[in-house]
Amino acid sequence: MENPTGSAVKLPRGFYLLGGHKTIYYHNRKNRSKEMMRYLKILVLAIIVIGIFVRPANAVQLSNRNGTAFGTGTNINTSYAIGLEAYSKSAGVYTIADDGTSRGLIQIAFVQNHSAEDTVNLVISSRNAFFNSAGPGYKLGLCDVAANANNVCDPGEIVGFLTPSGATLTNLGITLFQNITAPRTLWLVQWRDNVVADNQYTAGESLLNGTGLFVSPGLNASCDNRPIITVSFSSPHEITSTPFNFAVFTPQFTGTRPGENALTAEVNTDTNLGTFVPGSGPNVYSVTEIQVDSFIDISDVSDTKDMWIAYTSEGNISNIGFNVNSVVGEPNASLYLDGTYCRPSDDSKVFFCLSYAPLVGNHNFFLQVDGYSTNKPTTWTLSNFVNVCVTFPSVVIGVWYGVIFDDVPPDYWAEDYINAIFNVNITTGCSQSPLKYCPEDYVTREQMAVFIVRAVEGEPSQDYCDSGVPFPDVSSDMWSCRYIKRLKELEITTGYSDGTYGPYDEVLREQMAAFLVRVGGEPSLDYCYSGTPFPDVSSDMWSCRYIKRLYELGITTGYQDGTYGPYDLVTRAQMAAFLARAFLEME
Repeated sequence: MENPTGSAVKLPRGFYLLGGHKTIYYHNRKNRSKEMMRYLKILVLAIIVIGIFVRPANAVQLSNRNGTAFGTGTNINTSYAIGLEAYSKSAGVYTIADDGTSRGLIQIAFVQNHSAEDTVNLVISSRNAFFNSAGPGYKLGLCDVAANANNVCDPGEIVGFLTPSGATLTNLGITLFQNITAPRTLWLVQWRDNVVADNQYTAGESLLNGTGLFVSPGLNASCDNRPIITVSFSSPHEITSTPFNFAVFTPQFTGTRPGENALTAEVNTDTNLGTFVPGSGPNVYSVTEIQVDSFIDISDVSDTKDMWIAYTSEGNISNIGFNVNSVVGEPNASLYLDGTYCRPSDDSKVFFCLSYAPLVGNHNFFLQVDGYSTNKPTTWTLSNFVNVCVTFPSVVIGVWYGVIFDDVPPDYWAEDYINAIFNVNITTGCSQSPLKYCPEDYVTREQMAVFIVRAVEGEPSQDYCDSGVPFPDVSSDMWSCRYIKRLKELEITTGYSDGTYGPYDEVLREQMAAFLVRVGGEPSLDYCYSGTPFPDVSSDMWSCRYIKRLYELGITTGYQDGTYGPYDLVTRAQMAAFLARAFLEME
């Protein structure tokens, strides 16, 4: 109740009312806050102490047989190696090596003390393999190699053991029977407990310094799929903070590829391209032969096998095989690998070579033409290795060059582009006798249809226009009708706004951009809102989006002065360059 006099009214200890304001002051609040903070500090300290003595600490380190820590994440530099060639997709692979030593040694560096009866666990955390024992009677254990300071596991140094419950295990739960005073490094070993069956390594018993793995067939390790086997550790006192990379799949056999000019030669125009020009390539042996004495060199990179826990011998690998490819058919060429004939495809573009010589070492290659049949300028590549993981990609290993068109000399700026589109049948030239390309002529809209349709899908049938024509100014008896009709069906052209196509009109550079870009789909109408690629191409031009996309695809870089010239006409030489960049990935 209010005090009518306005003076203080005494209340129970700690409370006062100031007349008429009903304001209560808690005069011991400050002291009680200090007391609460003191209790809170004690509680936090207790939690920390409990964590130190009860919860595992992230301290233990796992290392390989050389004492180097296993990597984590993508670091596989210190991991054991499993040879891809030793892996069977139908049977998996066991990693206990055939030389009598299990090389998958794990060194466990303890930082916390452990007591007898503690169980420590090693788990394959990647879940793509299992631990496996060496066979009946073998036990897994932790060996205190420092007990005699000789850095080897001696009899009587086992401090914990596990009797495997089967051939494979997902978890090695090893029970200690001695106290471990940290810091201490123990080795994971296997031994055959058969002299004195006492869970201890005894003189005369077989010891393997390490553990094995079983990698199941479902892992599908391959040249392009190289899984990592990770291992984690835990105990009542410490754990690994992140999985360690115990082993990784990697090729055991590697190869050095042929040089980029291994099969290079000039086909001689004086013999109607039937022979080679002597000295025109580093391996031209005669006018009809190319011989490469060291075509491919295969090496076994496993060396001493020190860090390899699964590998194979050369004799267990089938013979090396691969494809030699030509961009055009070469039916007059015969290819041999180590003296064995390379089997050609029906179109003589792919030659499968299989050697019966020893795998490791140099492999020789021989190519022969008959000397009178015409051979085409082409580009040779190597691909599709079988039986071993030779890791280099499909690569150019030679070019046959020579004058194809009478009007395209060897030093012409667009020669490579013109020859390339000829080799893949995008063009057959502008005349046949003699064979000419007419590089400086302007491209017409009917020629554009031919170029693009051939590049995209090949030749339409001769009767393609019998069922109807695509435009009123394109008759069914025109040689180009089938290409123009197919171009319209592919939605690469809709013709002019008046419904015609204009087959004889010459093509502008902005129109060429639209034709080529539409092969991959239409850019959005606002494609140029974020900027234009050339100063002479404004964002409000109908063709801006096509020209910008053409530039982004690397098909054009414009003129040397930085402009594009959208209204300039396109020459056939320029068109060859655009087509080769767009469809053949040439630069």
